[in-house]
Amino acid sequence: MRILINFSPIKKGGGQNVALNFIKSLFEDKNIQNKDDYIFLTVKNSPIHLLLEKYKPTQVIFSPSNPMKRIIYETFYLNSFSLYPTSFDYSVKYF
Repeated sequence: MRILINFSPIKKGGGQNVALNFIKSLFEDKNIQNKDDYIFLTVKNSPIHLLLEKYKPTQVIFSPSNPMKRIIYETFYLNSFSLYPTSFDYSVKYF
């Protein structure tokens, strides 16, 4: 199963801590069987991106950090041609 996890709205604070702990659990917890293929959407050079680099997931997609540009990017780019060859079954968005 292909799952898109969208961390792009997260800037700092509690949401970021939850996201970082989620990523650590996903890759480090031996009780979780990672049979799924995860696609991560995040802002380049963010703490989330830097942590993902440590675990080297299959696919990381970068979105703009500006909220207006991000909305346009998610609406037009992600829903059109870019993810068509790598479509996903589920989408999860962190706030």
